[in-house]
Amino acid sequence: MKKTLVLLGSLLVGIGIFLYMILHFNIKEALSSFAVFSPKTLFLYLLVSVIIMIVLVFRWKRIMNTLDIKIPFLKLFLYKLSGYAVGYLVPTKKVGVDARTYLLFKEKKIVSSSKGASSVMLDNMLEFAGDIFFAFVGFIVLISFFNISLKLKIALIAALCASALLVGSFFYSYNRGKHVFSRLIEFLRIDRIKVFNLLKNWVKSSEKHNIRFIKNNRKEVFISFLISLSLWILMFIEYKFALKIIGYTVGFKEIFVILTFVSIAYLIPIPAALGVLEASQVSAFSLLGMRPSTAIALSFIVRARDLVWTILGLTVLYAHSASSLKDYFKKNDTADRRGKGRA
Repeated sequence: MKKTLVLLGSLLVGIGIFLYMILHFNIKEALSSFAVFSPKTLFLYLLVSVIIMIVLVFRWKRIMNTLDIKIPFLKLFLYKLSGYAVGYLVPTKKVGVDARTYLLFKEKKIVSSSKGASSVMLDNMLEFAGDIFFAFVGFIVLISFFNISLKLKIALIAALCASALLVGSFFYSYNRGKHVFSRLIEFLRIDRIKVFNLLKNWVKSSEKHNIRFIKNNRKEVFISFLISLSLWILMFIEYKFALKIIGYTVGFKEIFVILTFVSIAYLIPIPAALGVLEASQVSAFSLLGMRPSTAIALSFIVRARDLVWTILGLTVLYAHSASSLKDYFKKNDTADRRGKGRA
């Protein structure tokens, strides 16, 4: 109940910010930015977006192969879409499990639930590590080329240090063979409750796979981290095409600033980054001396792309959930018939 209220509260805040941004800036002027729209540029933008998703799945697939999990690439692609969709609508920490864990439960004949959860944890941790590295470089670019206030500098440094400490503690603990999540459950003493005790045991099993992966596959950890960094290069290309759609041709520095503000927006726990995405884009464009209304136009493009992925991901999740429910009722119906036959 408490989590639902927090989620509802963050959603209301997001709606408020979004409405303010839409009403405060000239929407007609923002829409006029699409007057130079080119179908070819849109196609290239969508193509790069698809390539980014493929690379994300490729990194996860490599982790799974190292854990000796054999699941077809296409199926993992669909599962990744579902994880993306739920993560977009329900803001969660990147370090941990997501909707993919639920979908992997259906693959019991191929992979244990603890091993499947481990692959998701590791994938999220390595993505988070790449994001922190990019954020650090982005911070250096900001203070090198732009005059930002001392308060903003302090806030950014604090956020970077906290994030780096979080992800660093995971890698350090696992490298030393220590558990993190299960120890946290024990520390909070909630494992006295039966359901949390079962959860602790399941998490502990998952973390054993994390420890083996980090300790015994350092080369794979490094390669996965490099893949995470390569994703940011692809995002540079993606945003270059997105800006071209609205008539802007900008350089490396400008895209770096825009992407830095976008990454900050998606770290804020508001569903779909509603409002904060628009606010971050306006802030970035203002810093670059570009029209704020064009920033709103760019956020429309990004949001449309995210919504397409989300709809596809939710469709996959619904299809699997409906299939599981159908199997459940089918098994129970068969059991009932057998019971009646014996009677």
